[in-house]
Amino acid sequence: MSAILPLLLANQTLYSWCSHAHQLNCSTSAHQTSDQLFGTPYSALCHDFPAHLRTLTQRTRGQLGSPRELALRHTLLGYFLPTIDDKKAEETIDLITEGAIPSLKMRLGITASRVGGYHPLKLCSDCAGEEQGRLGYSYWHIEHQFPSSFVCVKHARPLVFLRDASTPVHRRYWVTPADHQDCKLIEVQVPSETAMATLSRLARDSLDLAMLPPGGLSPARAAGGYQRLLRGRGLATSHGNLRIEKLVSLIRERYRGLEGAPGMA
Repeated sequence: MSAILPLLLANQTLYSWCSHAHQLNCSTSAHQTSDQLFGTPYSALCHDFPAHLRTLTQRTRGQLGSPRELALRHTLLGYFLPTIDDKKAEETIDLITEGAIPSLKMRLGITASRVGGYHPLKLCSDCAGEEQGRLGYSYWHIEHQFPSSFVCVKHARPLVFLRDASTPVHRRYWVTPADHQDCKLIEVQVPSETAMATLSRLARDSLDLAMLPPGGLSPARAAGGYQRLLRGRGLATSHGNLRIEKLVSLIRERYRGLEGAPGMA
């Protein structure tokens, strides 16, 4: 059990907090820290969906908040659960609280999407610099890690993507905004002010989505809303059939010049 428990900041990822706790307690290895906190050698190293949250809560004496709060506000789970059936969303929270879910990404529909299940860490260089001066360390922001976030809204600048060949199971170290070791850095190229405004809107919408309760966006109601909007813009027939050519043209125009951004192809 770690003796020094740092403050978990409101927009900090749980992974980032674990790396800070590791540093403060001078632990010998990342796996040792993970085992002390979660009871497993790998949970702390999962930057998107760390599990065994009840054990973490018990071993930190509830100082970080409840397992539910940790799952929804400090991991990527809060981003994906609003669009899941509410019963299935609550079951997912219960499962990740008690242990790991090997099929979690499949359960959330991530593996079936065109984006895929790889979630690279992302940082804003301005945020990292300010935090280093104010706190003495920089941290991973949860709002930067959402798959549809490409820019920092606060500083109106592109995020930097970190490409790491190691999976959490094989990783033996912490990746931090100040120490990203062998990761390849890719800064999103934003070609115009219009494109920046589009991506800023997308980032704000992403945060709004993540703040909804689990199951808060009914798939059936969302589908009905989309169908009405599409028909109103002449992008779907009265029977609900999509006018694909017009729809593709609209999307290409909205995101013109951003096809090369990671995950946007």
